[in-house]
Amino acid sequence: MMARHAGAAREGAGILVATTFCAIFLNGFEAGGYQACLQSVGTEYSLTGSLMGALASVQLVAALIAPLAFGPIADRRGKRPMLLAFLAVEAASGVLAAISRDPVLFAVAIFGVGMAVSTVQYVALAGLADAFPATGRRKLGFVTGMYSLGAVTSPLLCGTLISAGMSWRTFFVVLAVASAAVCGAALACDFSPKEEAGAAIGADTGEAAGEDAWDGLGVGLLCLVMFVYVGVESGIGYFMNSFVGTELSGSGSYLALSLFWAAMIPSRMLCGAQAARRGPLLVAACVGAGVLTASMALLSSSAAAVALAAAMGFFCGAVYPCVLAYVVDFAAGRTATATGLVTAATGLGGAIVTLAFGWMSDALGMRMAFAFLGGLMLVDVAVAVALLARARRPHA
Repeated sequence: MMARHAGAAREGAGILVATTFCAIFLNGFEAGGYQACLQSVGTEYSLTGSLMGALASVQLVAALIAPLAFGPIADRRGKRPMLLAFLAVEAASGVLAAISRDPVLFAVAIFGVGMAVSTVQYVALAGLADAFPATGRRKLGFVTGMYSLGAVTSPLLCGTLISAGMSWRTFFVVLAVASAAVCGAALACDFSPKEEAGAAIGADTGEAAGEDAWDGLGVGLLCLVMFVYVGVESGIGYFMNSFVGTELSGSGSYLALSLFWAAMIPSRMLCGAQAARRGPLLVAACVGAGVLTASMALLSSSAAAVALAAAMGFFCGAVYPCVLAYVVDFAAGRTATATGLVTAATGLGGAIVTLAFGWMSDALGMRMAFAFLGGLMLVDVAVAVALLARARRPHA
């Protein structure tokens, strides 16, 4: 009897982990695919760089609104119903994007996609952290690697489809079908705790972890880190194709974008395995990402840009898992609320900075826009240092 119960518990844990990993993979798949398709969308609708930046920002604005509206609800009413509902919204929005024939309807569809992927992301991550109180930080690091894996896969798929003469709309059909499949898997999920809470990761570094009180300042610092970082990441992702293909007249634009996301996978796995050292890793990642992004402005070779994109991805990839590991420390059990606030900050930062990048690329050139992104990462360096100091002392 006890053996059957233990086996069922392990099976339930496995289903939850697998479904969460698939959901986050799908979020990365959508992000990388939309970034890869944006140039084709802009060509079909005759959009300028500024208008493409605005179209990219539509999804990011939705990613700001959704967690503020639904994060506390997920903590009160349960994470499973929210996950199911918004996976269904993602599937429906993908269909709408595929059949849209004007930029306004496409923007409506992308807004729906943004609402869905944002909610799926913070609900799935919060549910994983709650279900695995002892090993959640490590799992959060590993699951962010699935986001990168999805973002690697989709630009290659989009490049293949477009090279074969197919429309960018095919990508959104694939997204809709995959969202429906993950929604079906989520029906079997159970977010109840799968293990006993263990010793808090971070004790060997002297960091305060697992406190009972909500730390608003700590969560605020995490939001600021992600506001800046996702703005930089989105600017790179949405305009890498245009920079390599147009500015540098290279043929490896899809490869550059895929390598940018691919290099995030090992760095995110590293951060998952080294969650106890999340503070120093976060500082190092912000420094490296800023220097390499600014260096993109100096390049004259598309081959060099492809290589630098991979290096940028390695440093950028470390930011998110380190931030998520800190969320567990500061949330005091309100993981969906805290993760939702961090996700809202990513939407706000992505929308504002991507819009600014589009404007700067038209007004000052894409090189100056990349230099601006690199300089912006200095803000994250300062905040990461403050966060490290904050985490080393008990908070009220």
